[in-house]
Parts: sequence; C-alpha cells; structure tokens
Amino acid sequence: MSLKEEIDREFKISYKNRQKEEISILRLLKSEIKNKEIEIQKDLEDSDIIKIIKSMVKKSNDAISQYQDAGRNDLKEKEENEKKILSRFLPPQLSENEIESIVKDIIKGFETVTQKDFGKIMKEAMAKTSGNADGKTVKSIVQKLLN
Repeated sequence: MSLKEEIDREFKISYKNRQKEEISILRLLKSEIKNKEIEIQKDLEDSDIIKIIKSMVKKSNDAISQYQDAGRNDLKEKEENEKKILSRFLPPQLSENEIESIVKDIIKGFETVTQKDFGKIMKEAMAKTSGNADGKTVKSIVQKLLN
C-alpha cells in the first residue's frame, strides 16, 4: 500500500470515528499533497510525500517552541498532537547511537579530520541516514565527534 493510500485509509477511519482534530490534520495533509501534485502535474512518490510530511512536522516543531516561549500550553499541546499524528506516516528515525556509529564510519574514511571537513562529513552523513534522522541531531553529533 502506498503512503498516499495509507493516508486516505486513515482519513476515512478518522471520519467514521468522528475524530475532528485528526480529520482536520489529515485533510490538511491531503490538501498539501494534492497541491504539490497539481504543481508538478503528476502523482507523487512516497519519498515526495515524506518530504511534505517532514516539512509540516518542522513547522509544528517551530510553533511548539514559539507557543512554549509565549506560555500558551493549550496551543502547544494542539501542535504536539498534530506532530504526533503526522509522525505516524514517517519512517522510523535512527537513534543517536546509530547516527553516531554512521558518522564514526564516515570519519574513518578520512586520513586526517579537521573542522574544515565538517561540510563533507555532514553531506555524507545526511546521504547515509537518508532522511531517517533529524538534521539538527546529525549536526550536533558530527560537531561532538570533530571536537
């Protein structure tokens, strides 16, 4: 089953169970997917849909931090719920230990490693984690290992 079909199935289940918040979030996701398909004039692959979902999760993370700073716990909880619903459709994320082992393997490929190699290591690490790791986490691990 494709990711788009899975989202449609979840939307129908939520609609039947009258879960208003989930319906709203999934409707927004379906709308984003449809708009992108109209823009590029073809059906999206699962990888493209994952990019859309990650973008929406990133927006939720930004909103969560802003609401937390403003002391708006009600809106923060709403965004956290949205993030949780969207994250169900993302592939499982790598743990910090798994990311660290990948980065260590990359560093072993270099003769000598300096801070100047940060960009090369990051590029290779992001390619190897292939979207299964948060960029901020990878960046912090690379910085930690280079120091």
